[in-house]
Amino acid sequence: MLLPIFLTLTLLSPLVFFIKNKGKYIYTAILILGGVAISGYLAINILPTGEPFVQKISFLYVGNSIIIADRLSAFFILLVNVAIIVAIWYSRDYLKHAFANKSPQQASLHYVSYALLYFSMIFALVLRDGYSFLFTWELMTIVSFILVILDGQQR
Repeated sequence: MLLPIFLTLTLLSPLVFFIKNKGKYIYTAILILGGVAISGYLAINILPTGEPFVQKISFLYVGNSIIIADRLSAFFILLVNVAIIVAIWYSRDYLKHAFANKSPQQASLHYVSYALLYFSMIFALVLRDGYSFLFTWELMTIVSFILVILDGQQR
């Protein structure tokens, strides 16, 4: 039951383009904190027992994927969750001056990329078939590249 909610949170991240500037940060933070709650709950339940979480999901046109979360991936899920909470907390004040001279579309692209980076990192930890893993890995690299170039300054 948790996996469909996590997937829904991932798919809701582009809706930040339709939110006013003041709400973009809050919307993204809610999505990420929802993902942290779901993945953290899963990881905390796996660590003491050691029993892995296994679920098959099927995508239209792509085929079946296997999600397996064991103790090692649960540990890394918790590390990613702590890092993303610290980063989202820190980014609130850090980005105030950066978005002063950026367009609302650039701010939206930043927040969508930020949310997709988090969700793709979690999916990279639990997807166990090659195609899905490579897809999420490439998504992770593309959105992190977007995050880096959005902070670049023009001459």
